[in-house]
Amino acid sequence: MPFISLTDAVSTIINYATNVTNVGITAVLGVIMITRLYAMYQRSRIILIFLVIIFLAINMACGIMAAMQLKYTVGGKLYSLT
Repeated sequence: MPFISLTDAVSTIINYATNVTNVGITAVLGVIMITRLYAMYQRSRIILIFLVIIFLAINMACGIMAAMQLKYTVGGKLYSLT
């Protein structure tokens, strides 16, 4: 009968949940910051476009890095590419 360590399975699930939560919270806080800065600059369309472009670039980079880290994490251990 094969033995699967419950600790490895639980740590992997918690690792996935933590990474997804971090990306989600960063996105929500970014939207709040964008709305506050947009209001502070008297609803300037140029500022809004600038903030949205920067927001999307940062969130895509964070999402890609989190996905890469999750791809190479197996059983709670991070395997390097080298």
